[in-house]
Amino acid sequence: MVWQPEIDELHHRKELAAQMGGKENVERSHKRGKLTIRERLEKLVDPGSFQEIGGLSGSSSYKDNKLESFQAASPVIGICTMNGRKVVINGDDITIRGHGTVADKGGFSRSLALDWKLPYVHLLEAVGGSVKTFETIGRTYIPVNSGTYRLEELMQ
Repeated sequence: MVWQPEIDELHHRKELAAQMGGKENVERSHKRGKLTIRERLEKLVDPGSFQEIGGLSGSSSYKDNKLESFQAASPVIGICTMNGRKVVINGDDITIRGHGTVADKGGFSRSLALDWKLPYVHLLEAVGGSVKTFETIGRTYIPVNSGTYRLEELMQ
């Protein structure tokens, strides 16, 4: 097959993305009694209904034009059904430390829900910010989020 090397590469990247933040970070979450985002999705959505969007977005590095490493973006977003109703769902992978936003997947999921007039489910694990920053400035704050206005629209 002409495209087989490219198809194999896509499968390889999907396998890397499925490793989330790595075995150690997944185990650390489990020891704290937490499920990974993919485990939570599996328990929450109707079986077989989750269709991930942007699962191959993230950060990668190359050596000699060959993929050396890949770290998936933290947000896992998609469309699924819950109790038979189609929804847009978004959840952060807490096993990826210092994940930051890649390609604004969260903003995309909110816009998708609004545009398609679908319910929006956000499995929120944390809102961001830095403990070090909190210690330095002596207080906490709500981190600036460019998508906050979309959340307000979704609640109407």
